[in-house]
Amino acid sequence: MRFRIKSNIATKVVTVEGTLQNLVDEIKKQGLVQESNYVMSIKYGFPPQSVQLDDKSRDLGSLGIRSGDQLIVETSDSTVQEAEPAVAEVTRKKTEDIPNVFNSDLNSYTILRNVPDDNSCLFNSILYAKFAIRDNEGNLVQEEVSKLRTLVSKAIGENPILYDELVLGRPVDKYREWILKKDSWGGAIEIGIIAQHLNLDIYCLDVESANFIKFENSSSAEEFIVLVYSGIHYDVMARNLILSTKLSDKRKDECVFRKGSPEGKLFLEDCQELCRLLQTKNYSTNTTTFRVRCLECYEILVGEMGASNHGNKTGHYRFGEIKD
Repeated sequence: MRFRIKSNIATKVVTVEGTLQNLVDEIKKQGLVQESNYVMSIKYGFPPQSVQLDDKSRDLGSLGIRSGDQLIVETSDSTVQEAEPAVAEVTRKKTEDIPNVFNSDLNSYTILRNVPDDNSCLFNSILYAKFAIRDNEGNLVQEEVSKLRTLVSKAIGENPILYDELVLGRPVDKYREWILKKDSWGGAIEIGIIAQHLNLDIYCLDVESANFIKFENSSSAEEFIVLVYSGIHYDVMARNLILSTKLSDKRKDECVFRKGSPEGKLFLEDCQELCRLLQTKNYSTNTTTFRVRCLECYEILVGEMGASNHGNKTGHYRFGEIKD
């Protein structure tokens, strides 16, 4: 039987036959649990159900699990140390500031992953979600962002009727040149083009309204990702068994989901719940009233329109929000 097994250490595809004990042994052999830990529970199906671990001599086929299932493994330390409560308290304090919601059915967290606020946040978020390119992989990120900008510029040039001056807000040639600059913000036009190119649905969760703005392909897209839009910045939603910001843990983020799948539907529900939490933390920015400073000439501007007009007149596109 072949399983996709997820633990707090890694995710692997393993093949195992025989008894439950054989499965537990294979989990340990594959390094899915630490040496000092033991397998506390194994969950399968949707919603996840627990495998009874009291009789490990039982045949795998009698447990309700089937070849091709995803198994979720929970572990526990085999030795109880006196310092454990203190360690747990420290861990709680370290993770409590990470925006998240916990789903007990899936035994996982839906987490807001912040990407750099460098005017390429839209592109960075898509790269993070779809291609697992993390924000600390500097040169690779810049190279891939440039590819996405070039893709957008080319698509606009190839579709002058769809992307005319009225839609773009400036002459087509000027817009194509502008979007290639590393300081130019991306938005709905760029999302639509990239979604179509990747054959991927991109759902933008607007924090202020807690509603999804869905960029859906009418073709054959089977998967989706979720971005979070604050009004001036894009971040990305991820699911993980571990609540952490360590790079080693972020590499296990799951950001791409199948449309219509039970897991995908639950993820969307959790994203909206997390969005409501973000609203209480004033995560969103009203784009008609927020103030920004031009980082090139230091002029103070009001709203997205003010920043856009300033950019059109001066060629300055680097802005920083002024906090109250």
